[in-house]
Amino acid sequence: MTPAGRAGKGGSAVSPTVTIHPACMALPGLPAKAFADLCDSIKAIGLQQPILVDGDHRVLDGKNRLWAANEVGVAPRFQKVEVAGDPVQWVFELNRHRLRKSGQWALAVARLATAESGGDRQSTSAKAEVVMHTREWAAQITGVSLGAIDRAKFVLAHGVDELVDYLNHGEITLGCAYSAARARTRSPRGGRHRRPDRPGLGGSGRPYWTHSPPPAP
Repeated sequence: MTPAGRAGKGGSAVSPTVTIHPACMALPGLPAKAFADLCDSIKAIGLQQPILVDGDHRVLDGKNRLWAANEVGVAPRFQKVEVAGDPVQWVFELNRHRLRKSGQWALAVARLATAESGGDRQSTSAKAEVVMHTREWAAQITGVSLGAIDRAKFVLAHGVDELVDYLNHGEITLGCAYSAARARTRSPRGGRHRRPDRPGLGGSGRPYWTHSPPPAP
């Protein structure tokens, strides 16, 4: 299911007047099943929790609710909040209890850590907005190590979408994702690698592509 109004890869635009703040965009979206359940709930009983926006009409919390409301044709409800201090830190603090895996935090911080150029999947406009948020700054406010940020940036730059999604939703560790991304860079023409162990799969090691399959001859 593709939520109506959801921006393309790395984008944050929602409408001509409402956008998603880069810090909110950096956080994981809902998995497909959870998003479908949210759509069903909003369709059945409406949007119960407002979407929080700042004075510039940027979504600070509730992007999934916004996307789901747009998907089922329910008018979203917005609530303006006054943020004292840095909005990026405000967003991260609000979501500190929601991200339970360190790899999820490293990935979110990596999207905002702009001390190094290129390689991640943030849009140009989003990078410009957070250009002052360095690796050191991001590490300090989140407790994510600089090494973890660098590994997450490597996964963003070299891992396929499936691998990034697994890490984004906390299904694999950062170490597993980093190893798979490194394996991909060492096998540029194709080949199969073992699936990193994921909770609930019992370490089955079923093969999967850590990169796009090679083109047909």
